Amino acid sequence: TALVAHAALGWVRGVASGLWPGLVFPLVFCAFHFASLGDLVIGWYNERLFPFAWNLSVVCLLAWMVGYGATRGSLRFVERPAARLGRRELGPRELHRIATLGALVLVAGFGLQLAVHVALGMPSFGAVSYLQFKAAMTRAGGLGAAHLFGQMCCVVGVTVTVCASALGYRRLFYARWVAAVVGVYLLSLFFQGDRSEMSVIVFPLLLARHYFIRAFPLRRVVMFGVLAVMFFAGIKMYRGTGSMADFVSSATDREWVLGRTSDETGGTLDTVIRSLELVPEHDDYFRGATYGYALMRVVPNIVLQREDAGFVSSQWVTNETTKNRVVGKGGLGFSIVAEAYINFGAIGAPFVL
Repeated sequence: TALVAHAALGWVRGVASGLWPGLVFPLVFCAFHFASLGDLVIGWYNERLFPFAWNLSVVCLLAWMVGYGATRGSLRFVERPAARLGRRELGPRELHRIATLGALVLVAGFGLQLAVHVALGMPSFGAVSYLQFKAAMTRAGGLGAAHLFGQMCCVVGVTVTVCASALGYRRLFYARWVAAVVGVYLLSLFFQGDRSEMSVIVFPLLLARHYFIRAFPLRRVVMFGVLAVMFFAGIKMYRGTGSMADFVSSATDREWVLGRTSDETGGTLDTVIRSLELVPEHDDYFRGATYGYALMRVVPNIVLQREDAGFVSSQWVTNETTKNRVVGKGGLGFSIVAEAYINFGAIGAPFVL
């Protein structure tokens, strides 16, 4: 009911659209926290804490919707907006330079990642499985940090070039070679099985297209959403198999596919449950420290030391609760509710969101 009321308020105010963040975020939040189809398929760490984790997630979502409605709910997007630097409007030539700079940053970041692969003896992105690749990056020290820095450059480069192109040319890519580089990079991420990195590349493309060029109709957004769920579940199956033949065999097993999908939707709430088990009984509250580590990941890592790459709360939960998953089945799903809780507890978590 609250979600419907929140969406209705956005439409009444005239700020809602198919990709309105005020609607997309709650839907994604619900999909990963409340849409578990598996019921203990992955095995809750403590079933007794399930109701509390569920209710805490609900309260956090309600707090987010109230906060978003109060602070961002009145903002309206202007059709065909002008690009400005301060009060000065940028012309086509300046936007072209900015788009070119973003494209060059993208190429540099992609090249740095390729160099790391070659240095580690992995000349192709599909040479090893996703978990093997992540383990290699963890052991690689400075090379692992260099790879992370290359990914950051690609995200910044794509965002800058598509926004400048959309504002200056009313299209996503001002040149075909830029579109080709983005396509090859996304293909390489697919063969790695890196869904998170694919998301931070694709989302800027969709948002720039939606708000700066031409809005997507709602039916197309729904179609994209369904395809995204299928695609992400498929990537999870792909990176969990040893070869393409194994992937095709697993994809034709209906029960196996449904089990993987339920793992996907239930894993995030599982992270909340495990966090409740750990803090504060076994570990003290972090008191905002994990957000400080996140800021360290935003600042370019000049010295390229892996220990400076930042702390990831879901990895910490994995290491503390099920160390065997790190080697065998990978980590747990990241949850903003879990991270807020381990920092400030049940009372502070809704205010953080």
